[in-house]
Amino acid sequence: FETASGGTMSEKMRIDSSGNVTKPTNFHILVNRDGNQTGYNASNLTDPVIWNRVITGESSTGASSHFNTSTGLFTAPVTGMYFFHMSVNAGYTNQGGWLIINGSRPNYSAFYPNASDSADAVITYHVTAGQTVGVKWYLNGQTNGTINANDLHTWWRIILLG
Repeated sequence: FETASGGTMSEKMRIDSSGNVTKPTNFHILVNRDGNQTGYNASNLTDPVIWNRVITGESSTGASSHFNTSTGLFTAPVTGMYFFHMSVNAGYTNQGGWLIINGSRPNYSAFYPNASDSADAVITYHVTAGQTVGVKWYLNGQTNGTINANDLHTWWRIILLG
């Protein structure tokens, strides 16, 4: 399925000969850490993990314009359901985590990765266009933690489901 804009055709959806339906231009982004994040306040409710590098080869075209590598915050380009999969190797054993939406911890955004220093979590969440999203990796009382840079264990994948 294609749409036309200014005389140019653009593919929006594809159904292949086997009946598989895909959206080739659907938003997706992968970010990770370049260097350890030291001094991370894992006890504060709203300090996000700072993801400071966009992996452009694993992200849709222009995706990096929706991610602030200084703050670690994603800004939703459109309203919809987003799939968030994050993996963190930390210098502490986590107790849980959640999304941070526009600087606050919203209802229904908690997840409970296994209680270890290296864990992952998945959550699907409705986000409105323009809202910022961050990830909290929590341990009560830990105010000087480290989020380790590790391509195998510290990354965040975001996919717009629709």
